[in-house]
Amino acid sequence: MKRRLDLERYAPVGYDWRRELKFFAGGLIGAFLYGTLRYGLRLRSAYDSLYYLSRTTGQRILREGVVMEDFAVLIDRCLSAFPLIALMMAFFAVLHYAYHRRGSRSDYTMRRLPDRWEMHRRCLAIPGTTALICLIAGFAMLLIYYGIYMLVTPEQCLTQGQWAKIWTMEVRS
Repeated sequence: MKRRLDLERYAPVGYDWRRELKFFAGGLIGAFLYGTLRYGLRLRSAYDSLYYLSRTTGQRILREGVVMEDFAVLIDRCLSAFPLIALMMAFFAVLHYAYHRRGSRSDYTMRRLPDRWEMHRRCLAIPGTTALICLIAGFAMLLIYYGIYMLVTPEQCLTQGQWAKIWTMEVRS
């Protein structure tokens, strides 16, 4: 028997959580498209600068001694939409708490329930989970972009320590 996750249990009572998940899905798709397009264009430009076009044969020839731009420079701000959407989920958590305070003030009723964490679970579960999913998706995209960079870049054009440069650049920023 299949079990379905009942998200009604993790949202404020009477709240339209489907609209919120649609917003999150749209934001995640937008962040993916923005990052992929930006990184793809930057990678293509850096890759094209490694070669020149031979006038005699019309073929692309690798320049002597040229080095590919560092991955940390290429990835700069390509993944910025993922943490931004994760931060926006904090707004939804505040919205959930405010939802309990409207109208009949169900926050008072929620506080009297036997499970004292019920209101916090209903206000924080969906925004917290979606923020975590967003950060994990951003990190997964970082790994994918790094893999593409390593596959595309000719061996002789790579500098050492590309992965370490990502983290040192973040610390300096």
